[in-house]
Amino acid sequence: MEYFKFLNNKNVVCLEKIELESIFEKAKGKKIIQEMIKNNITFEGLRHDRRKMLKITETVAAELSKNKDEVEMFLAFDTLLDFYPKGSEVCFYIKQGFNPSERQITNLADLKNIIEESFLTDFIIKSLNEFRSFQLKRYRNELETDNLLSFIKTKLQYYGSDLGDVNLLIVLQSQINNVLKVNFNNLHEKLKSLNLKSKGQILILYNENVRSTVINQVYPDLTTSNVPIRESVQKLWGRIQSKTKT
Repeated sequence: MEYFKFLNNKNVVCLEKIELESIFEKAKGKKIIQEMIKNNITFEGLRHDRRKMLKITETVAAELSKNKDEVEMFLAFDTLLDFYPKGSEVCFYIKQGFNPSERQITNLADLKNIIEESFLTDFIIKSLNEFRSFQLKRYRNELETDNLLSFIKTKLQYYGSDLGDVNLLIVLQSQINNVLKVNFNNLHEKLKSLNLKSKGQILILYNENVRSTVINQVYPDLTTSNVPIRESVQKLWGRIQSKTKT
């Protein structure tokens, strides 16, 4: 596969979902095994007790959440790619001076070491022949319309209220996850009244009752898309267990 491409006069590295899944399994599989040993939990026990499985997963996820780059990568391939056709890729700008012919990507450290810290773009989704750039922000405060609006305005002001063609993706991660308190129609109308310079979309992503992942576009239009949450946790455990037997 051709990993490296050219976009906006810069080199980008693009990987499919299965490739990023493999990279993260290698990086996080060891940590999962360590947590299982520490809690005296076997794979057989996990298969019959979803609560234990989620407990171990949440512990690893809490560690992952401390690393901004890893969170962006994980959300991009594990969640956002589900809204795009099969074969879509996640791309990242790479550092200037990097020679793609001299280096291969074999693990998470390799990937993180070549990614350029972009002012506007955290990651890019390549779908068919189209590239869509994203700036990701995590929202952890109370889920209420005015609070969420204030958060979005603050983030936009940091970029001069102009992200160009970059889409602002807000991921809701509040402890009290009651998204029903957010009036998305009201939020949409208030954002339209700001006369923003940005051409990109403002998107709100959240988990709906552990059944589906939802993306609400609140600017410039008001739309809703959702996909069922895959049984990715069980599949991940199965792959990790099979690799420990070899």
